[in-house]
Amino acid sequence: EGHDWANSRFYSYPSILKRIGNLRRSLWVFGPMNWDLRKAWKKVLTAS
Repeated sequence: EGHDWANSRFYSYPSILKRIGNLRRSLWVFGPMNWDLRKAWKKVLTAS
């Protein structure tokens, strides 16, 4: 339960945007990866 809570907080949109920051390079490199990981995590939550 705590693991699910932590992951849902980590993969929330505000958390992703905070981690990426204002660097354009970070957005291009880490943005797509974070969005895909968020989608995958949402699938895991709905499947269980």
